[in-house]
Amino acid sequence: MMSARPPVDARTRMTTIADPAVAPDTGVTPDTGVTPDTADTDVAATATVAAEATDERPPASSAAPGSCVAVPVPAGAIPILAGDAPLWLLPAGAAYDPATRALLVADLHLGKAECFGRGGLPVPLAVNDDTLERLEALWRGLPAERLIVLGDLMHGPLPESDPLFERLRARLGRAPLPIALVAGNHDRQSARYADLLGIEVLAEPVRLGPFGLRHEPVPQPGLTVLAGHLHPVVRLSGRADSVRLPCFWVRDSIVVLPAFGAFTGGWVVPARAGERRFVTDARRVLEVPSPRT
Repeated sequence: MMSARPPVDARTRMTTIADPAVAPDTGVTPDTGVTPDTADTDVAATATVAAEATDERPPASSAAPGSCVAVPVPAGAIPILAGDAPLWLLPAGAAYDPATRALLVADLHLGKAECFGRGGLPVPLAVNDDTLERLEALWRGLPAERLIVLGDLMHGPLPESDPLFERLRARLGRAPLPIALVAGNHDRQSARYADLLGIEVLAEPVRLGPFGLRHEPVPQPGLTVLAGHLHPVVRLSGRADSVRLPCFWVRDSIVVLPAFGAFTGGWVVPARAGERRFVTDARRVLEVPSPRT
């Protein structure tokens, strides 16, 4: 049986992640060249998945500071260098920092089905359970010491009486690790439901070692930014049909994670020289070739 999640102690845990004195907010205007997460553009981007992943890989296992136990890279994952630091891209659409053993996900949009239902658009509520089951599988399968959501945990405001909150309390309460949220543009009531769910809300900028954690992919000088918000996907086309797959988008000093939620839209990332796109089909991560300069 899984042990109960220990209480979050901001003094001993999360303040080592978020330190405004170390990572000041520069107020840099985003220059991503893409549309916000509300868009669901279907831009043609024909590509062939590479049979082999990139050769630019850190070692296949990594020991966390203070630990002599190496953590093996999970099956189907791709370890990359984000800046100078190792980062694992997981088939579930999450990222893992082996140095701090932090598990990172973005854009769960829980409660989106409920919001649509209130507007008269019936959507099966099981999409929330699907997202939460995949999240539980992640923390069961990795030696993670914290889970950080890079924004948009919830899709919109819900009354506290909504049955979803009871299900969330039951599932997140079983987590054997503290959970923190970098509030996104959909998390307007994050303080209220953070108390209900027992999670911590972090104010940007947030620093995790060499990484800057944000919801929107805004550059942060001196750090490699890990973000969400854009719901990146790649469209792979064949002769007769095509498929859109979630992707990790690596550009400059920014890594954009795919939306983790089961009920989210997607923005097709066009192929550009100097940028990298890693698609996932939930079983393995593969790099899609980019144009040469």
